[in-house]
Amino acid sequence: MPDASTDTISVKLNWEGPFTFGPSATLGCVFDQPITEEVGGIYLWTIPFEDGFLINYVGETSKQKICDRLSQGVRYILSGQDIWGDLDAFEKGIRRVVERPIQLKKFLGEYERRSQEIIRLLRGYRVFVSPFPQSQWTTKQVEAFLIHTLKTQCKEIKDFLYNKEIQPPPYLKVSCKTSCKLRGLQSIII
Repeated sequence: MPDASTDTISVKLNWEGPFTFGPSATLGCVFDQPITEEVGGIYLWTIPFEDGFLINYVGETSKQKICDRLSQGVRYILSGQDIWGDLDAFEKGIRRVVERPIQLKKFLGEYERRSQEIIRLLRGYRVFVSPFPQSQWTTKQVEAFLIHTLKTQCKEIKDFLYNKEIQPPPYLKVSCKTSCKLRGLQSIII
């Protein structure tokens, strides 16, 4: 861990995407991308909005391949073990939770209706990834930096983002490179 009084950690993320979670006529599937086979990285679940993308979730992995961590997240949602949102509201920039994790028995009883909602939502997401093979401590700090930036510097993202704010260390500086407008991260895009 760096000495906060003298050291600064500078991190540059190169975002690749947007990708989809499934087949698409115009975009690549995130699970087919060679970069997601890398161990370690930061990823964003976003929704297309106006001239860019609203970030709904920031995640990290340091011990798994990016594609394996994304698969895990999708499986949780598909099995009713994670929250999922209303795509129509998302597309208007409003975070509206459809359902929180529910008991498996209840979920299976409503599976046909619930699974259609979830599939529709997953088709609406656009995913960005940035391979970043670092220690778990470092990836967690970069994730915290991005969440803090989104929660404090962008009003439209503050309530749209699912992540809870985590205070990043003051000696961490993150910059991003992307060809797309990731709303809320404009202040750190180079």
